[in-house]
Amino acid sequence: MSLKLLGVVLLIVFGAFIGRRVYRNWGLRTGRFKICPHCGGYYRGDPIYCPHCGEVLKSWSKRR
Repeated sequence: MSLKLLGVVLLIVFGAFIGRRVYRNWGLRTGRFKICPHCGGYYRGDPIYCPHCGEVLKSWSKRR
């Protein structure tokens, strides 16, 4: 019984890792995710600062 449970748990863990990788690659291909040039973290949208490391991703516009 415990070997079956261990097999199910390992299957769920490996499935989660593979699914996360597939989702991340799909997001990069479609343009939903972008990579921070400073820390290498993934983020969504168009923020001014990286949500992971806090570095500036784009500068403010001079226009008001």
